Amino acid sequence: QGGGRRQAVCIRGHSVIVTRPRADSEALAVQLRAAGFDVVVAPLMRIELKAGAGLPDEAPQAIAFTSANGVAGLMVQEGASRMLGVPALAVGPASARAASEAGFGTVVTSGGDVTALVQTVRETCTPEGGAILYPSGVHISGDLAGELARLGFTVDRVEVYEAVHAGALPAVVADELEKPGDKAVVLYSPRSAAIWNRLAGAVDSARQGAQSITYVCLSGNVERALRQGMADDVRTLVAVRADDGAVMEALQAWRG
Repeated sequence: QGGGRRQAVCIRGHSVIVTRPRADSEALAVQLRAAGFDVVVAPLMRIELKAGAGLPDEAPQAIAFTSANGVAGLMVQEGASRMLGVPALAVGPASARAASEAGFGTVVTSGGDVTALVQTVRETCTPEGGAILYPSGVHISGDLAGELARLGFTVDRVEVYEAVHAGALPAVVADELEKPGDKAVVLYSPRSAAIWNRLAGAVDSARQGAQSITYVCLSGNVERALRQGMADDVRTLVAVRADDGAVMEALQAWRG
């Protein structure tokens, strides 16, 4: 690696392009390399924490985290330490791990998506017990606040980070797509799928190598966003659960 451009060696002819923000990609990249994949980390977005977002004066009943970025964004706010005694309800293992590492004493892990997190809130909280604090990004894909509001909960959504999209497809991706062999592109959100569609359309190697690409999508919503800008014959695999383990399973099935 040099000059910020990583060259993948396609010894096995199967390389994986991971498009998540760099910090979020690290754990999956380690697992993929250990499993024998060639990995290119090519973030389509970078995370910017938003200090000064402001936290409610009254302690919430619980804090709902839909990502590890939500945990990081919360902890840069003034007075965040007083929230560590509040139960943290995490959408999945990554956000639960981030909450535990941040110092939360009570962490409950949900099934990996917003629907499961709503169910966790229903099982552990009551509408009369106080507000649910929701530290979120500026751009969100699921309507956690809306779903909880329909169940009678008061939700304090605080925007504590922003995922800023890249202005162009990372050069390392164009380099990788020019090489022979099958490629998998991992997409974790509808927004990243839309960004890929927009940026890849301007890159010759992405258009010319389209038939060698399989897209591994975290959910059906991600796949639908991808297909809005793709040909009908685009090849996709959808993870059976919204977590890294299911993405790994899908990639193992793709490699055969």
